[in-house]
Amino acid sequence: MEAEREKLTLKYYISEEHVGRIHKDVEASERLTDRARRELLETDAGVPCGCELDGRWDELKKAMETKEEEVAYLQHLLREQKEEMEAKGAALEERTQKATAGGGALGERGAPGGGGVRHGGAPEQGTL
Repeated sequence: MEAEREKLTLKYYISEEHVGRIHKDVEASERLTDRARRELLETDAGVPCGCELDGRWDELKKAMETKEEEVAYLQHLLREQKEEMEAKGAALEERTQKATAGGGALGERGAPGGGGVRHGGAPEQGTL
């Protein structure tokens, strides 16, 4: 009986040691995990989690759509301005051809046949 009792006592202490060791290992593991988690948060603070990335992706898609709309609007304006400038250029060319064919005296500065002379016939005075 005494031997059995000592055996049970020994088992109890051994199991207590194992439990104590297991608890220490668990605590050490938790400390290491916490430290690693803190280090990751400190070093990778700029790396968002998946839900943040989804939200940012939606924002980016909306921003891209807005930019595409703005680009399309600006292209439309540029096309209109180009057409307007082409029409003005064609009208100017037509007037130039008519002036050249019709004698060339428009009386305007820089116009073909104008010669830089005002309507009064006197050369223009330059200003300094």
